[in-house]
Amino acid sequence: PEVRLGQIAETCLESTLGPWCNNRGAVPASLHAILCTATSDRPGPDYSAIAEEVLSNSLAEKQLGTVQVLTEQTGNAGVFNALATACDLLADNPDSLCLIGAIDSLIHEDTLDWLEEESRLKSDSFGRHQGVVAGEAAGFFTVALRPPLEPPDKGVSVTIDGVGQAVEPAPRLSSAPSSGIGLTEACKRALTASGCTPDHITNVVGDLDGEFFPAKQWGYAEIRTLGSRDNHRQLWHPADCFGSVGAASGAVNLCLIASSDAWLLGTSLMFGMDDAGSCGAAVFTKHQNRY
Repeated sequence: PEVRLGQIAETCLESTLGPWCNNRGAVPASLHAILCTATSDRPGPDYSAIAEEVLSNSLAEKQLGTVQVLTEQTGNAGVFNALATACDLLADNPDSLCLIGAIDSLIHEDTLDWLEEESRLKSDSFGRHQGVVAGEAAGFFTVALRPPLEPPDKGVSVTIDGVGQAVEPAPRLSSAPSSGIGLTEACKRALTASGCTPDHITNVVGDLDGEFFPAKQWGYAEIRTLGSRDNHRQLWHPADCFGSVGAASGAVNLCLIASSDAWLLGTSLMFGMDDAGSCGAAVFTKHQNRY
């Protein structure tokens, strides 16, 4: 998986940075990079080294100079934590650009063994129909406070309306019963920061992957934050199509929201929760135009 993920990350990074570099006037003088991976104690390789190598090679090739690189090892909630960090960095330096990347794989032998020992892999065995379908992915995107004076050659965009972070006191990896407090708080904070009411949310996109625990967490959070399930609001869980991709889920789901042409229009609430307890949510507005 390491070699394959590196190649996937290279392709994603080229698609993200390439348009900026093709139009040098759009490249800001200050660039920050935040790389999101799984928690350090999850069985399997540490993919942060791969992400850092791919990023370093790409920056050297494109001669983008010195870049501040930060790492975010909070699993499925990493992209939300990275978005919050990016907003802080941009508040301090409005003319800078933040690059956020996420990379993860659940199909390494050590990770699969761990999931199997916990009876978490989906199979046709009795009681295993609610399980993980392991996958892998990488995703990169840029965050800016204001549009560039000379926009990239091509691309899609969304507006970040609000970000929320929280920690679940009784996460999946604990033996304590959970009532979804962490995800509820993350969603409430994202809605509050965005100024949106539940009526504004037309789409919900989450990292639900077939397991009962995250589905229950979202059920609690939805009742507490959005109220009744209105017909105008749709729930999307892309892991149905490409499997559970761990720390990369936030980046992949956000890119899906941004690149969708005829669906996911309007205002979307996106959420993610990690087995270790970190939870995140964000509200985005999708734009129909491509810049």
